[in-house]
Amino acid sequence: MPENYDIGLLTCDKFPELQSDFHFLKSELEAQGLKVRPVVWNQMEVDWSNFKNLLFCSVWDYCNNYSLFHKWLTAREAQCNLINSSNIIRWNLNKSYLQHFEKNSIPVIPTKWIYEQNQITYLNLDWQDVIVKPAVGAGSSGMKKFESLRQTDKMKSHINFLLEDSIVMIQPYLESADKLGETALVYFDGELSHTVHRPLGGHKGTPDEEVSTATHVEATEDQLEIGRKILQCLPFKPTYIRVDLLKDENNKDVLLEVEMIEPNLFLKNTKTAANYANALKAKVV
Repeated sequence: MPENYDIGLLTCDKFPELQSDFHFLKSELEAQGLKVRPVVWNQMEVDWSNFKNLLFCSVWDYCNNYSLFHKWLTAREAQCNLINSSNIIRWNLNKSYLQHFEKNSIPVIPTKWIYEQNQITYLNLDWQDVIVKPAVGAGSSGMKKFESLRQTDKMKSHINFLLEDSIVMIQPYLESADKLGETALVYFDGELSHTVHRPLGGHKGTPDEEVSTATHVEATEDQLEIGRKILQCLPFKPTYIRVDLLKDENNKDVLLEVEMIEPNLFLKNTKTAANYANALKAKVV
């Protein structure tokens, strides 16, 4: 007889028993009497009817095949309760959501958006060092740094390459990403759970290394205000969201991105895991 579970904790082949960030959460959910199990999202033999709810945890490889991921998402939303919901996941896939935040007076990294090749011919940049990356992409995939004046041809060639699959983003390189690192605010059901500092701007090591090198810190009032504004203007209320901030050249906090699909949430102790588990109570069916 098939075994039924309250929550399937979605992960990938690389972390079949979950990436370390979620071990505390699994223990906390079990302590609260929920039956949970890690499950690899794209494993063919999984019987999804055995899961009432599916929670996105360590699905790090979804970006390797977006077509497959979209088909999988459509199939699962018809069977299970997804957390975060499928409309949130789809919205968060494309970093053009940054334009939504900018229109709502939230400080974001200045960005030029390239939609088609003829824009490259007339490309004028005010920044000496730039970061070029796809609008649809996870982690640092496809991201490269260029000197906009000395490496113009190489930069345009990379933009052309990325345009085959995605809108392209060009942003000024911020030294703080490498010198100071990122600040990440983690919210569960709209409430701030904890804030962490990530050295070297994140994406510099394995997910487990990112968790181990991050430290819990106190957010500043400016950072908290950015977080509040983001939550207020979102078109939905996510169960979990991580807000990533960098310092600009004037030492002001600016939004790098928001993560609502598969972020490290830096659940480094029982308290933070309990915050998450308590938020999930109202979301599971």
